[in-house]
Amino acid sequence: MSYTRKHLSVLFENIDYMVFKPQDELKRPKYEKLEIWKDGWETIMLGAYPKGEEAVGKEIREVKDYYLNATDEQKEQYENCDEDASYYIKEYMDKEDLDYDSDTIEYIEKQCSPIIKHHKNHFNRARPYQVADKLDIDFSRFITDTAKTPSYPSGHTTQPFVVAEYYSKLYPQHRAGLMNGAKISGFGRVIAGLHYPSDYEAGVKLGKELMEFMDFGKLKEDAPMNATGGAISMPPTMKKKKKKRMPDDAFKVLKRKL
Repeated sequence: MSYTRKHLSVLFENIDYMVFKPQDELKRPKYEKLEIWKDGWETIMLGAYPKGEEAVGKEIREVKDYYLNATDEQKEQYENCDEDASYYIKEYMDKEDLDYDSDTIEYIEKQCSPIIKHHKNHFNRARPYQVADKLDIDFSRFITDTAKTPSYPSGHTTQPFVVAEYYSKLYPQHRAGLMNGAKISGFGRVIAGLHYPSDYEAGVKLGKELMEFMDFGKLKEDAPMNATGGAISMPPTMKKKKKKRMPDDAFKVLKRKL
């Protein structure tokens, strides 16, 4: 279907008001599950996501380009992070022989979930494929069961960034490698066609700002920093637990010709 410039302007104006789904159909965040966050996390402000014909059109084109040009390595990275957002953080720590506890990583991720959902429900942003559908744009994305919430911010970005920030306080000399592991998971969701770049950026912002409210004393591991601000050692009883890679045939693509 072809559109005149006037029709396109109306369409882009309409998508500014699109939502992922009606508010009453969104799952309520389980605030009662929050245990490691100090009061005040509610004050974190992410700012509005991009709107308007130019901004939205630019992001949709970027997502399409990332998806169409995804390398085999990026596809594999997406697979590994789809249900394990901290996969490459753990892989890095294994490679560098750094101690960590998988249960602690999973706990931190779960503690992020209600806060992520709090922001997702507030903005209720439609996913890229929903907007592409509205604009009658050919669009493809990777198949997944982990994209059943509004788009903004990206939870697959926030969770590993919080984990990476936490372990960066334990191993400050490894900060670059840990943060890179978080980026692989987060931006991989953009490459997969599941998120806009601005979702990723908001996820990074939320993850970094959440660290200001983390109560380290409520985690199973010792507090990452001592009174002088120096990194402390990990408990000697801490065990490394590895997760196997997903099989190669687990990668599937969901194509939509809209």
